[in-house]
Amino acid sequence: MTPAEISADFDEVVRRLEEVHPGFPALVGPTWPDRAAEVRGSLAGVSDPARFWWVVAPLVAAGGDGHTTLWPPTGDVAADWTIEVRDDEAWVLDWGWRVGPALPPEGARVVSVEGVSGASLVGAIRDRFGGETEGFRRWRVQQEWWRALPVAVEALGGTVTDTWHLVLERGGRSTEVVVTPAGPGPRRAGWLNAWFAEDVHTSAWPAPTRAGALIDGVVPGGGAAGAGLRGGDLVVAIDGEPVGSSVDVGDYLTLHVSRGDVVELDVVRGGVPLTVAVEAGRWRWWDPPWSFDWVGDTLVVDVSRFEDPSGFARRLDAVLALHTPRRVVVDLRGNDGGDAQMPELLCRVLCRTEPLGFEMRWRHSRDAHRDQRHAWGLLGPFADVFAPKGSFLGTPVGGTWRWRPPPAPLAPAGVERVDVVVDGGTFSAGVYAAHLLRTSAQAEVWGEPPGSGPRFHAHGLDAELPTSHLELQVSSATFRVLGEQGPLVPDHPVPTREALRAALGR
Repeated sequence: MTPAEISADFDEVVRRLEEVHPGFPALVGPTWPDRAAEVRGSLAGVSDPARFWWVVAPLVAAGGDGHTTLWPPTGDVAADWTIEVRDDEAWVLDWGWRVGPALPPEGARVVSVEGVSGASLVGAIRDRFGGETEGFRRWRVQQEWWRALPVAVEALGGTVTDTWHLVLERGGRSTEVVVTPAGPGPRRAGWLNAWFAEDVHTSAWPAPTRAGALIDGVVPGGGAAGAGLRGGDLVVAIDGEPVGSSVDVGDYLTLHVSRGDVVELDVVRGGVPLTVAVEAGRWRWWDPPWSFDWVGDTLVVDVSRFEDPSGFARRLDAVLALHTPRRVVVDLRGNDGGDAQMPELLCRVLCRTEPLGFEMRWRHSRDAHRDQRHAWGLLGPFADVFAPKGSFLGTPVGGTWRWRPPPAPLAPAGVERVDVVVDGGTFSAGVYAAHLLRTSAQAEVWGEPPGSGPRFHAHGLDAELPTSHLELQVSSATFRVLGEQGPLVPDHPVPTREALRAALGR
């Protein structure tokens, strides 16, 4: 990237923050012009998108809302392991598709990565993401670690290669470890396309009573699903080799199985041993927006984001038609919003009183409004008429849109209680859903404080910067839960990894 291209990308960031975001300079304060000028001066010598993100992202995060973010680039070298941030330090829980040392059930503390302090890396990455609460920003670090870490390591003086050198603390002792790519890689390796649960933070299923790898779910269209495997199955052997945990399954697949091979799994289902043949295939990326699972007579509704309302409503009706649960647990951990009217679908069958609504206020500039109309092309002059009510163009600049769900029936007979699980990743429509269920279904809330209160910025507009092609999201409205004045505080403060088990009484 040339200096002129760097300057053009930065101008686009500043323009959108000032024209789209409701009052961004006012949120930063009177220092906004000085801070923007300081960042512009820091771009001297920057020549690639990764370094551009590192320098500019803290300015974008200065507004302090989770809908306004400059996303890091996706590099060739990724840290695809799973981490959890505890007390401002990173704990690694598994190595993803890479090969690393065995980890204890509670994970291992990251002392350093390529000679850079783990705590310094967490703090530096967190500074590049906005958010209404510290919990939300911590969640962003956990979610974006895999692509932000390479940039952070190099910016703080480390050297990044395809092999990671770490110092971990396990059992009170520090150990140097090496994490390497997993063999031939996903293009040739064969995968079962099932995901496994080893700890309380990943599964609602009861802990297994014997060694093995507990299947938490299967990917639609994958080999495991085709062979009839399902959540709750315990894999105790693969091709005759005993399995002690999901790590054993991953290691065996990496070392011995290619796409198209058929592997034989010894499985225990409800105490009954089974032998299942599974054809290993390509890895299928699948991130379901919602799912329904039974744990005894409790229905667990896991909603990671609000989308496909009609599909959600059909599935919810079908599940409840088969059996009325005694309890319903709505898991909103990591729910990053989406369709703000979808929470009403939950209240339709769970509420005991009329649910609340919400209010959106639009405060972007007329220039931003004009730009969005131009994006409609020939239909631009009619965009304000045809745009959905409550959307960017469907509400006048400076206008307010209020939405109240229709009166909801009482909860189905037999549903004795409703519980909601939240964490730092719950924000936007997820927080609205938790408020609705608490006030209208008398739900109890478990977990950690979520990433926004009853008033926060919302409705992020996405843009791609012209040269670096980094993605910039800028909120264009404020969102308020009607009738709510304070933030959502859990009735039962529980660490994220334990919240679902605690809500289930396990």
